[in-house]
Amino acid sequence: MTHYHRQNMCNMLSRLELLPDEILMIIFKYSGDIINIFRTFLGLNQHFNQILLDKRLHLLTDILHINIRHDYYSSDVFQQVSQQLLSVNTSIDEKNLCQILRPLFAFHIQQKYIQFGDEFKVSFEKFQSIRQQHNHNELNQIDRELQVEFDNLKTLPVTNERINRIESLVLIKGARLQCDNSELSNFNLCQAINNLYLNYIHDESKERSLLINLYLKLFKILLISNPLNLKNKDYVGNGGCDIIYFLIYTVYRLEYFYHGRHCSLLLNMKFYRTTVDLFLFVIQCQKQTLTEADRIKRMMFDMLEMIEQIHTDIFIQTAQWEIVKIILDEYLYEPWNVYDKNMIKNGLKNLIKKRRLDILGHVCSYPEFQQFLNESDNIRDVVNLMTTNRSGREFFDEILNNKSFDFFHSSKSLLFILLDKKERQLFEQLIKVSPKLLYELDEDGNDCLLYICLKVSGCRHRIIEYLIEMGSNVHRKNNNGQDFMNALQLQRNQKLLKHLIEHEII
Repeated sequence: MTHYHRQNMCNMLSRLELLPDEILMIIFKYSGDIINIFRTFLGLNQHFNQILLDKRLHLLTDILHINIRHDYYSSDVFQQVSQQLLSVNTSIDEKNLCQILRPLFAFHIQQKYIQFGDEFKVSFEKFQSIRQQHNHNELNQIDRELQVEFDNLKTLPVTNERINRIESLVLIKGARLQCDNSELSNFNLCQAINNLYLNYIHDESKERSLLINLYLKLFKILLISNPLNLKNKDYVGNGGCDIIYFLIYTVYRLEYFYHGRHCSLLLNMKFYRTTVDLFLFVIQCQKQTLTEADRIKRMMFDMLEMIEQIHTDIFIQTAQWEIVKIILDEYLYEPWNVYDKNMIKNGLKNLIKKRRLDILGHVCSYPEFQQFLNESDNIRDVVNLMTTNRSGREFFDEILNNKSFDFFHSSKSLLFILLDKKERQLFEQLIKVSPKLLYELDEDGNDCLLYICLKVSGCRHRIIEYLIEMGSNVHRKNNNGQDFMNALQLQRNQKLLKHLIEHEII
């Protein structure tokens, strides 16, 4: 930037500072989206920082797409984020700004989940109470009326009047919607969510956007009328999948299932935010009414297998992360059978392929996953997956330097698997973070030095050089009475011995 441009910017900033706060708020508000507003004005001076965080401008709630809420502003999270933003005294890039703002989005999603839990509990209890007041004939009558209204959704437009009639039938009269679970049924709740809502996740038209909240209201009401409709399925080519599957697909793959993979259409963020709301409501609905272990585990497996690489949008990134935490925190208590373990393995492989160190680290904070990953066969599968290319090895190196995986760093199985594969750099990194592993023995009493000589083939002299430098005892004997020099005299190690001598390692 030239001296002239710097001087010009300083003059403009000086003139802006002379304006009243109310005028500055108007200027800030019309300076682009909220991320851009913060990036433009945050850090210029303390006065601007204070205006940006003024409740009258309400940027911190606008960015969450909610009306100003005093309970949010008084929360510890908002106070901490506000202090961090106030302390910024220079220009800030989008990555660092989003890192500061992310706790707000996490807090908002957590609060939504709690809110939907309370909403479902109160509404469902009220619904059951109303329904108990009717006799059999009255229930049949109102249930038929609701069925007619629901069937009309397939061909008639969704309007406020129609939703209000459905709301009255369910929440005032106690009508229950009974749908066929089969994917081959004429029309059920799963098909309604797909055809009427998720199908338009990429639709940016104003007409569709105006219907978003109506759809959310409709599906919540229908679930309150009968949570068992969560078992409704839609066709996927070789059978059917339920409502939760399609919601997971959209939330994590960012597209409608029937549009096919890697859809090039832009995502309608209003639809996406409402889809997250619907998913949170559905999770609460299932938690409070459906407790089948297989359904709960299936949701966790599907989610882990559908997670993609970290998205740049802060809401998408945080929503996906928080839902993972909710599912694991709420449901990780059922024992795993052989099928479950295979599905878990697929999910963990997907996290590794997508380089999701954040989610993988959280998953591995649970003892169940730690125990699973510490099984020798599973460690070998993970190591094989991460050592197929340079990118995988870099990701492995990140894992070795991350404290979330301390349980993994101390694995004896990992130690000898890396030696088997002659992954010298990864092996050295493992010893660096867990030096005590250098003294681990295999079932035959071999330490690392004897193991590499007796049980590994091919070029090994650089690993042996490293082990000797690290102080491995060349005189130590295994259970068969063999030491390092005995091992080198074996026929299988003649070439190795020659290399060690040529490179002056011994």
